[in-house]
Amino acid sequence: MKKALKMIFVLCLLTILAACGRNEEPEATPAPAEATATPAPAVATPTPTTDETEDEPTEFELLSTIEDGARLRLAWWGGQTRHDMTMEAVDIFEELTGIPVDIEFYSWDDYFTMLATQAAAGMLPDVMQHVVAQSRSYYDANLILNLQPWVDAGVLDLSDYEEGLLGFGRFGPNRDVYFVPTGGNVRAMLVNMDAIREANMEIPIPFTYEDLFNMNVHMWDTVGMHGSMWFGLNQYFRPSFFTLNENQDFAWTVDEIYYIFDWARRGDEAGFATTPQQRDERTGGAEDTHFATGDQWFEVMPANATAGVLSVIDFEAQFFPMPVHPSFPQPFEFAPTMYWTIAANTQFPNAAIQLMDNLLHNYEIMSMFITDRGMPGSQRVRDMINPHFGEGARLLAQAIEVNSQHGLINPVWHGFVDPPWTGAVNAVIQQHIEYVTYFAMTPREAAEALVAEVEALIERHRAEN
Repeated sequence: MKKALKMIFVLCLLTILAACGRNEEPEATPAPAEATATPAPAVATPTPTTDETEDEPTEFELLSTIEDGARLRLAWWGGQTRHDMTMEAVDIFEELTGIPVDIEFYSWDDYFTMLATQAAAGMLPDVMQHVVAQSRSYYDANLILNLQPWVDAGVLDLSDYEEGLLGFGRFGPNRDVYFVPTGGNVRAMLVNMDAIREANMEIPIPFTYEDLFNMNVHMWDTVGMHGSMWFGLNQYFRPSFFTLNENQDFAWTVDEIYYIFDWARRGDEAGFATTPQQRDERTGGAEDTHFATGDQWFEVMPANATAGVLSVIDFEAQFFPMPVHPSFPQPFEFAPTMYWTIAANTQFPNAAIQLMDNLLHNYEIMSMFITDRGMPGSQRVRDMINPHFGEGARLLAQAIEVNSQHGLINPVWHGFVDPPWTGAVNAVIQQHIEYVTYFAMTPREAAEALVAEVEALIERHRAEN
């Protein structure tokens, strides 16, 4: 009976995860590819022998000893550039350790369908790239290895990681580490500083939606540019929608949501908006945004997704926090970009830990990745690769630095785990954003309806589960 229930759960997981998305800009999606690295002879660290006169091996020695015959599978998603870099990283690891690695590379659209299929068959890759949105489901299904023993033994050294990043990958009553962030990222306003200087304007930190409206008026009057007053609230401010107590109630009030809806509507009426129709007309990537083409003085985007923009603009750009309600402490969304994690059923956990550790800390590898997977979580790695930073990495580092200097990382966000009704709540939020955008409701009506529907939805979920 237990096996049948497990199979039913996993099949459900297949259906759900295949439809899941990540609240980040999808990368270029080449045709799915799967290749196998040329096997290298496995070189196992000798298992310490003991006799009556020798000490027992330490925990570090036991957990760092590579299993005989170790061979690993590594899976990730991404565009061709990430694929090429990761293949090179695999070559470095194989040469360093002698452990052969078979690689599985997919486009964003296919990756989670592949993982769900392999989860159902009990054949997940040993080491895999993962995202915050799916982490809870995989943990609940007992599909992910508990990494805490290797962390405690110092084999996987995470001592210089900010706990705020590690917290997102901790689960269970002891808050053990199951997922390790590849790096940290923020969503923020990328601002055209040349236009700001031309308009003789300064940007306060933090600033409110009312401030943004007034800045738009000034920018339009002086340089003929404006920016949208609309942000995808369920995407950019998602972590703050729920309280962090055990009930995980909806945290926002009608007045707070009304404030944002009302100023966004005023922006629409003043012409300071990118309409849904204009957004739908965009067919290119980041380089096709209204910011990159010089029509808007700012654009909101993930800090590690600026390469396309930076490749086409001819003006200075800097990151600033996003506008907030006057009572909000946190204008940045600061969270892991993605994770490395290990399948619970791996036959070679020590070898898998060695691969993960190299993907997180190896100087040669990280000097190549730079911020492809976000600003590295390890402080020593950030210090090591800083001389190699390009413009995109510099901007990401700047955004995180501004975040810290102004006290904009709210500690209560650390370790936030989505409640099970997050997806359904996001759908309600998006629906009411559209009601306001298309003038189907007033901002007050939409705010009241949104809060009422969300609270009813959460109560219904609790009753059913």
